[in-house]
Amino acid sequence: MIQIDVYDVEGILTGFKAKGHAGNNQGEYDLVCAAVSILTQTCVESLHQVAGLAEKDIPYQMEDGFLSVEIDPATAEDKTIQIIFQTMVCGLEMIEKTAQPYLKITGGKKC
Repeated sequence: MIQIDVYDVEGILTGFKAKGHAGNNQGEYDLVCAAVSILTQTCVESLHQVAGLAEKDIPYQMEDGFLSVEIDPATAEDKTIQIIFQTMVCGLEMIEKTAQPYLKITGGKKC
């Protein structure tokens, strides 16, 4: 199962931690992993490309089956950053609705 913890500091989304795999089979499980990877990695890249954060201001860690990022809460208050995080959460929630029990999201605002 993929577990995603969304970080929320007093209503401000500041980051997330995604870990695990949906399964080791081909087919729908691989699609869940791919979809989650695309959404989470696009979120991290968008913090730089769209929100304009310097790469040094986006502390992230990425390994096989693991991605985490956490932005300073004062920086994360930016409207564009909130839109990026909320868009990722909405996409992940759409996957969660159709891919249970392979994805579980905790924390953060819900769509």
